[in-house]
Amino acid sequence: MAQICTLSDIEEIERVLLVERQLPESTYATIRQSALTSPDRPALVFFPDGEHYRESIQVTYSQLLGRIHQVANMLFELGVGPNDVVSLLLPNLPQTHFALWGAEAAGIVNPVNPLLEAGQIAAILRAARTKVLIALGPLPGSDIWEKVVRIRPQVPSLSTVIQVLGTAGPENEWVHFETQLEHYPADRLLSGRSIASDDLAAYFHTGGTTGSPKLARHTHANEVFDAWAITQVGDTRPEHVVLCGLSLFHVNAVHVTGLAPLSVGASVVLLSPAGYRDPGVIKHFWKSRTLSCHLVQRSPYALFQPAARSHRCRYSFAHNGNLWSRPYADRGVHRLRAAHRCEHSGGVRFDGSDLREQHESALWRAACGVHRAALSVPGHENRGHRPARSLSARLSAR
Repeated sequence: MAQICTLSDIEEIERVLLVERQLPESTYATIRQSALTSPDRPALVFFPDGEHYRESIQVTYSQLLGRIHQVANMLFELGVGPNDVVSLLLPNLPQTHFALWGAEAAGIVNPVNPLLEAGQIAAILRAARTKVLIALGPLPGSDIWEKVVRIRPQVPSLSTVIQVLGTAGPENEWVHFETQLEHYPADRLLSGRSIASDDLAAYFHTGGTTGSPKLARHTHANEVFDAWAITQVGDTRPEHVVLCGLSLFHVNAVHVTGLAPLSVGASVVLLSPAGYRDPGVIKHFWKSRTLSCHLVQRSPYALFQPAARSHRCRYSFAHNGNLWSRPYADRGVHRLRAAHRCEHSGGVRFDGSDLREQHESALWRAACGVHRAALSVPGHENRGHRPARSLSARLSAR
């Protein structure tokens, strides 16, 4: 896909009905398609912490698909079906991606912010009617497991807790993720499930800044379309490296820097379990970005989102060691200090803090002549987010 710069570019896209594009039916089919096309290409590159950015763990597309199969198969044996919910309390780990897409292949995934208070987490799990919880085990510096122990009796629907990392506990109390996965085949779904595009894929909760967190429903069609639209707007290609520093309980990290690049065979770099909250990530950001390009088959491209709390921020596109950026008004969720941004002039990559806000702010940017904009396809309804008119219709009305 060429760069989207003008109204005519958007109109050209909107001439083709979404049904004619023959997008995959599910997130599982999307990732499977990439794995069959580029099995040996790195899907995930994980830096265990920001200070040791030269040490990384790589997961190929073939390995990612295998882990997704194993997670889905484990959940299937635990009784998870298409209408059952699997909640996650995990930092940014390769295992988080295994659990996200494996849970969507088996049932409905519900990523939860582990920084919330235990009472808020328990309320979300009760509202979702969580059947299985996958959570980080007892590790130094993390209180996630303490919250799990506290909330387990408060969620009547919860039948199984799966522990990721940490010392394995008694099997009758917890299921140890890494140990149990090896018991399941990595080459197929034991359930034989045929996932329909209108099947529910996920429950994402809101931030809770305007009241108690609420659950937004995503179908597989929602998430597949969002991934496709993001790759069209961003001209994402298999040779791109996408840096993920936002938290994987949020739609932005999961889709903009997750499913979207994975849908085209690009590589996702997880910048430590804490992402941008890791001081080492900020300190060594440019070094880790450059190293990421070389780790992934010496790709010259690195895309990232240094989102800021301020409404005035910069998003950037790095190529061959050079960085271009342009200021504009947008929303964000984390701060990347200005001292760590290189400032030049030229093009820009950008997105917002959630998919509804991304669409709204993109409309504003396009109307003001900023280079790239989000798009919508007539007839597509994204349940769980505010309906929006197509960009071409919005601009024509001005």
